[in-house]
Amino acid sequence: MSYQVQYLHRAIKNLQEIYDYISEDSITLADKVIDEIDDRVADLEQMPAKYSIYPDKPTYRRMVVGSYLVFYKIFEEKKIVKIYLIVHSKRRFDSLLR
Repeated sequence: MSYQVQYLHRAIKNLQEIYDYISEDSITLADKVIDEIDDRVADLEQMPAKYSIYPDKPTYRRMVVGSYLVFYKIFEEKKIVKIYLIVHSKRRFDSLLR
């Protein structure tokens, strides 16, 4: 059975910030990065448990997409995956996960 993937408002804002930053140098590259993130997130519909639990906040899972980290939670009872945060891997992000 497939899961429904939902981006929280903050994750949508993260994607827009990533796009805006990269597009200052290259719109083509910005499109490519966002498409890659979207494609990988879409894969969560079929296999959400594929990626590791984030050890510092074990209620989250972490997926690596290029230089970016996608943090999400699986809600088994409702068959929903919620995307909470998308950040560059060099950014300090622990305080952003609540």
